[in-house]
Amino acid sequence: ILVGTQLVAKGLDFPNVTVVGVVNADTELAFPSYRSSERMFQLLTQVAGRAGRAEKKGMVYLQTRLPEHPALIHASKHDFEAFAKFEIHSRKELSYPPYSRLIQFQFKSKDAQKVAEVAQNFTELLSQVFSGAPVLGPAPAVIQRLYNDFRWESFVKLDASMGTKKMEYLLEALFSAYDKRKPIGSSTVRINVNVDV
Repeated sequence: ILVGTQLVAKGLDFPNVTVVGVVNADTELAFPSYRSSERMFQLLTQVAGRAGRAEKKGMVYLQTRLPEHPALIHASKHDFEAFAKFEIHSRKELSYPPYSRLIQFQFKSKDAQKVAEVAQNFTELLSQVFSGAPVLGPAPAVIQRLYNDFRWESFVKLDASMGTKKMEYLLEALFSAYDKRKPIGSSTVRINVNVDV
């Protein structure tokens, strides 16, 4: 019997493993990310690959609260094409990549009050500089505190056709405007930018 975390699914070859059980197989769906279904499908497909090597048959048992979720159904059938069609349709409906460009702004600081203030101030500017683009946040990150840093985040959705040069220009304008009105003590807050997260 081998007990482990998701690490067990990551390409290790255990030739005598014929049965794999996954507890709370739908946990990944609890994370507020447009990629959560994709990650769950990928993980379950990898886990299933651990059971039954060479001539030995394998079985996979999943515990889930969402047995009708398309990612679980397609993963149980190893049907990548059907899953990809479902996922692409969902992303198109909600205007997520590749049908948009998504920029994430992460705010981190050891000072809980200051990080919230900077996130609010910065996101107000974000709405002005990227006028007309949907802005999500600011809000505490899913993992609100990590390595003694308090974390907040904001997102902006941009048209998929926006070029890199225009995006760079707008980001420069955003940080230039922020430098002119950033709150006192904001140097304790780090801002990370992730494009097409």
